[in-house]
Amino acid sequence: MKINIKQVGDIHFNDAFSKKKLYRLENVLFSDKTDYIIFTGDIIDSCDVVKDKKLRKVLVNWFKELSEKTHIIIELGNHDISKSYDNRKSWTTDNDVSFWEEISKINGITFLPNDNFYKDKNIYVTGINPSLYYYENKNLKESKNDIIYTLKHDNKYFSHLDSNKLNIFVCHSPIHMSDKEVIKYIHEFDLILSGHMHNGLVLPFMEKIFPRNRGIISPLKTFFPDNARGIKNIKYNDKTVKLVVTGGVTKFSTSHGFVKKLNRFYPSVFEEITYDTIDKSIKVKTLNL
Repeated sequence: MKINIKQVGDIHFNDAFSKKKLYRLENVLFSDKTDYIIFTGDIIDSCDVVKDKKLRKVLVNWFKELSEKTHIIIELGNHDISKSYDNRKSWTTDNDVSFWEEISKINGITFLPNDNFYKDKNIYVTGINPSLYYYENKNLKESKNDIIYTLKHDNKYFSHLDSNKLNIFVCHSPIHMSDKEVIKYIHEFDLILSGHMHNGLVLPFMEKIFPRNRGIISPLKTFFPDNARGIKNIKYNDKTVKLVVTGGVTKFSTSHGFVKKLNRFYPSVFEEITYDTIDKSIKVKTLNL
């Protein structure tokens, strides 16, 4: 039997995001068989978005529609728990817990920050949800030690691993996911799903000539970051873990000002993951919206 998973990241929904585009995404996601949809963070562009009752209702209704068709698994990103100030130069924690609680109570949705994991006869999914400080600190550098500390001191991530299932680990940022000190904790997973990097802002015509998995620039303004795009096979002893970094639905959100016009040069994408339960093979394909 083959199961089909759609990986969606970096929608960055806000007041200028087209409702029509949101429902076009839904139509494309269900244009063929879809057993699960896994969101890898940055569903909203800022917590201010869901304080608007109309925008909040649009998203809640959208998730209700999705969950009526298949099972939904949600991990959060840095934009989902913060709001910007000083013309987006800085961000502060402003998590609208009530919104995410409303989403998590919808039948057919697993909200990883609350539920910690999802499992059924085919898959096991868990994920790590770093605080905003992980992304926004005085060094403007994602701390590997924060990730290691969490994995080292919290056994909940590993207590339901099952070699007979597809084991999936979700983390919004892929920056440290292939680091040797990190992978030793999560090497028993088959898949690591991430987003955050916006394809490293590598343009489509550069895909074949730019170094694989490298980006031009990261969200924290580091140049030529690794784990910025595509698929990476990470080897640890005799195990290979597949890291999948989605390029995301949105590269530049509308709140970026005039820069958002650059979106016309970048496709909106999501990943389709097909898992064969018999031979345990995993195939990944990037699809355009």
